[in-house]
Amino acid sequence: MIAKSPDSNMEHYLRAVERLRRLARERCSKEVINLALRWVLDRGERTIALWGARRPEQLEPISGVLGWRIDEDTMREIDRILEEEIPKPVGPEFMAPSQRAAA
Repeated sequence: MIAKSPDSNMEHYLRAVERLRRLARERCSKEVINLALRWVLDRGERTIALWGARRPEQLEPISGVLGWRIDEDTMREIDRILEEEIPKPVGPEFMAPSQRAAA
């Protein structure tokens, strides 16, 4: 069990994932992991997704990312779900200390 602080976003993120899971199945016939990876690739930004696989079977979702793209309507729906469900998104400061702090 994960301890949650009163201002934890965990419940918001879990609701978003459930809605995205339904969207992935209904619109793309994919799992939410495939939708998430395709979303990173289709954003058109300089972005990278780090995949921390420790066992070969953890790479299996990659095959569900190839050969399709997320259409514009679905991209807008993903953005809408995230905006509605996650009032305080975690930013890059969560992942690493700022460059100024490291200097």
